[in-house]
Amino acid sequence: MPRTEKLKSGVNFLLDWLQKIFNTAAIVFLLGIVFVVLFQIFARYALPKAPVWTEELSRFLFIYTIIFASASVIIQERHVNLELFQHRLSEKWSLRYKIFFHLLVAVFSVVLLQYAWKYALIGKRQTSPAMGLKMSWIFGSSFVFFVLVSLSTVLLAIKDSLTLIEKRGE
Repeated sequence: MPRTEKLKSGVNFLLDWLQKIFNTAAIVFLLGIVFVVLFQIFARYALPKAPVWTEELSRFLFIYTIIFASASVIIQERHVNLELFQHRLSEKWSLRYKIFFHLLVAVFSVVLLQYAWKYALIGKRQTSPAMGLKMSWIFGSSFVFFVLVSLSTVLLAIKDSLTLIEKRGE
């Protein structure tokens, strides 16, 4: 097995592993939303006083569901994409185009990481009104998102670069 095939196999394994983690996390958070909303409905009709924290928790779970589902979509390369002329390119140039945009998104995400971190630190001084949860857990979701996007797009760029190297050998 040539070296590029081994590396590509390793990158694909890592992408598949991350995909499973992101999908599992998104499903867990989504099931959390379902449970909390069903509990809220039950509490409104069956309990003397409905809890106030359920709406807040469902909102927080929704944020993290979106983050992990978005990372999963990026790994699958099913995110919104501009394809004005990509279909007219040869396979090698199409790969170069994809590599360029994966790296562009990765750089953009890395640049935004510092601002997302500062934003997360603001939440250390605040707590959520109903649950008393530190808002850094919620504000930090943007940091988590950009870390996942950076990681995913760098791995996709590496995978496509290895495919391009294989194509050169043909």
